[in-house]
Amino acid sequence: TNEVIEIVEFLQEKNIHVILSTYPNLITKENIKEHELLFMESLRFTVELSFDGMIDASKSADSIMFDIARIMEIGIVDCNSNIPKNTTYFADNVHLTNKGAEIVSGLLAEYLLENDQN
Repeated sequence: TNEVIEIVEFLQEKNIHVILSTYPNLITKENIKEHELLFMESLRFTVELSFDGMIDASKSADSIMFDIARIMEIGIVDCNSNIPKNTTYFADNVHLTNKGAEIVSGLLAEYLLENDQN
């Protein structure tokens, strides 16, 4: 948390308008059985976490981003909640397909257009 706050403060000192985002990922409690092989593959990078731990880590990270945005009064785009949780949009647990990237770019563009501060 402190590292993210420090980075935001550093950027703001440089007159950079900061917008945070949640981090999209495929894993959910509802689809874990459907994509079990993809989840097993992702464990190579998070060997210390169980499936539930991976899900909890994602939820915690999203919660932290929302808290920081609220505390620092900066914008946030909830990419994680707005991407359907299937392989049309995810190549693996955390990498988006072109269709997933289109959704993220659309969400960011929508935010920027709605919050234009010329």
